[in-house]
Amino acid sequence: MQMRKLQDRILVRPRHFGAIAELAQNTDLLCIVPEMYARELSQRVQLQMWTIEDAPVYEVNLVWHSSTEQDSDQQWMRGVIERLFTRN
Repeated sequence: MQMRKLQDRILVRPRHFGAIAELAQNTDLLCIVPEMYARELSQRVQLQMWTIEDAPVYEVNLVWHSSTEQDSDQQWMRGVIERLFTRN
């Protein structure tokens, strides 16, 4: 962000992504969020999305206790999380 000289122009730092859609829809602000979140959000809300070419890439790991391996609710939740974080 410093390379693009955006640091001194940050107006809002929400505590979580839940506020991002409303901010982006009801203001002229630009929101920077992880691509996987932006893709998921754009399926529900009409927003324009751009990719930052040199954005950092990070790995997301999902860990669970072996006692919940066969739990159907846990399997469902792991599937939701896996789909959210899988790159297309």
